[in-house]
Amino acid sequence: MDTKLKDIDISVLKDVISSFSQDYKPRNDISMNDHLVDDLGIDSIALISLVISLEDHFHINITDDMMVPENFETVSSVSIMINTLLERLHG
Repeated sequence: MDTKLKDIDISVLKDVISSFSQDYKPRNDISMNDHLVDDLGIDSIALISLVISLEDHFHINITDDMMVPENFETVSSVSIMINTLLERLHG
């Protein structure tokens, strides 16, 4: 079973992230290289809500040790983290 994020999942990821962006950008305006803080205006409080939403949408558990800046720098880094968690769950 391929557990990598597919195009439709990337679309969901961008939808989830855009809903927490203070500098609201529609999903189709968000690139994988956009920085969550610098480009999308996601602050620390929104980040916690984003984590909860990601867990719900992708049925994953983002542990405390994964709550590091490197995992939440860009849309791409969030995608990589989610893929890592999905691979752990589904082998």
